[in-house]
Amino acid sequence: MVCGQWHVQSGRRRQLLMRTASLVWRSPRSLRLAIWFLFWLAVFSLLTRFSSVSGGMKLLSPRPRRPHSHPAIPPVTAALILDRLLSLDLWFIRPLCWKRAILLHRHLALEGVRTRIVFGVNRAGESILSGHAWLELDGHPFLEKSPPDYRVSFVFLE
Repeated sequence: MVCGQWHVQSGRRRQLLMRTASLVWRSPRSLRLAIWFLFWLAVFSLLTRFSSVSGGMKLLSPRPRRPHSHPAIPPVTAALILDRLLSLDLWFIRPLCWKRAILLHRHLALEGVRTRIVFGVNRAGESILSGHAWLELDGHPFLEKSPPDYRVSFVFLE
């Protein structure tokens, strides 16, 4: 299965690293969030190596907290930080949509935002099956650049 929205050429890694660093260094909260994402990326990568993705999702899925009136970092900024980290495509930091969805789901739940993770599939030709994972908030795609055009195959609810 291919998650086609996440391919980055290796020649652009340095540029992405510089853009990520400039985004993160603007505020201590952004830096803490980037470190938090890297930590949970490592934990989740280890969990899925020795368990299943759904088992790792259950272990990482926190109980949602009460919504904050002013979140520390807006969800759009958190998604941008995670997208830039994943775009580096180094070692365990792979640009995979399901890792993005799971980490954003965890972060948002801790901020009091209740989302669900949706997995979908789509035929991209005669023999190619394409898949994608995204977040939904109130039944609508959340933090996606464009609406996903996939048939829903699995929904992860807490």
